[in-house]
Amino acid sequence: MSGVYVEYKGLDTSFNPGLSSTSSLVNALEQYNSHRNYKKFRFGDSGSLMLVRRLTSIAQTMQVKRVGYCGMMLPVLEDCVLAERWTERRLNSTMLMALSAVCGVGIDTMPLPNTAYAKPMLIQAIIEDVIALASKWDKPLSCRIFIAPDTEDCGLTKFASPHLCNCRVYDFWGVCFIRCLFGT
Repeated sequence: MSGVYVEYKGLDTSFNPGLSSTSSLVNALEQYNSHRNYKKFRFGDSGSLMLVRRLTSIAQTMQVKRVGYCGMMLPVLEDCVLAERWTERRLNSTMLMALSAVCGVGIDTMPLPNTAYAKPMLIQAIIEDVIALASKWDKPLSCRIFIAPDTEDCGLTKFASPHLCNCRVYDFWGVCFIRCLFGT
């Protein structure tokens, strides 16, 4: 009997989110920081960047052969507590970009309203920000933008997938950015 040889390339030590509140990475960070600071901490508050950096540092210093992002994943639509914080407007694309400087992934499952199709400059600006950050730090970053069908600004997504959380969609960053650049 002949075997199949598969070369071990390594392990992606990234911390990934969960779809329930008990498996939510953001929930775990909130619980940790609330106990540490003796106050109610919500992801998106000051201190979030430090927590993400600390977790990413752990992922990047594990004593195993590493491949992949090796950081903290922050997909808005794949972590129900992160989706709640997005709905509460504690997070926006600018905050996600700041977190991308110290985490593993970039903009991940960021929801936009259906009206974003009419604003290609918005999508282009987000992608260009990810490219700028990735090239500055010479690190791989992805950009997964989800345009939610049948939604307008402030509307709720209606994803039927068991692998996605629903939340509100906002166009506020793009509208502000485009108005500042082009005065429209």
